[in-house]
Parts: sequence; structure tokens; C-alpha cells
Amino acid sequence: MTFLDLITYLAAQQPVEPLYRAHGVTPDTPGLAVYLGAALRVDADIALLGVEATDGDLQYVQHGVQWLYCLELDLVEEMVADGVAERASPVAIAARVLDYACYDA
Repeated sequence: MTFLDLITYLAAQQPVEPLYRAHGVTPDTPGLAVYLGAALRVDADIALLGVEATDGDLQYVQHGVQWLYCLELDLVEEMVADGVAERASPVAIAARVLDYACYDA
């Protein structure tokens, strides 16, 4: 799943349980965050990782793949909800979230 796929999924208000299962986490995983592979881009693959796995590191290596911290999942969900309320496209929402992660977080 790419970052844009995640934003599109959340914008469609799909149930989050299948998303959590696919990433091996649960809604009560402490410090659940979105990590991106390779670079902070909309087409980057994602991993949902808890703070217990990553120790809150900004860069995390799992099975030989380097992941870069983007934002906490709950913040991403809030930003997506705001974008949906504004009727922004998933691409615009994804760009806004990445912009926030890079420059404001």
C-alpha cells in the first residue's frame, strides 16, 4: 500500500480494522505511526508501526527495509477528515499531509 492508497482508503471512510490487520497492529498499539519507505512521497510504500517496535526513531529498519517516520496515524486521520470536509481530492490531502510532516511537525 502506498501513502496515496492510505489517504484514499481513509478518505473513503473504510473500516480501519482490515488496514490494521494487514500491517500487524491493533487500534490500541501504543504510538501508532505511519512510516514511509524510501522518501516522503505520495507514491512511497507505507508501514504502520508502533512505538514499541521503533522506539520512536525517525528512521527504522525492518527486514532490511528502511522506513522514515511521517506522522502519528491519528493525526493523519484527522487531516484526512479535514480534507474530506473541504472536498479536497486524495492527492491534495496527501500532499498537504506530507507538507505538514516535512515542514510543520
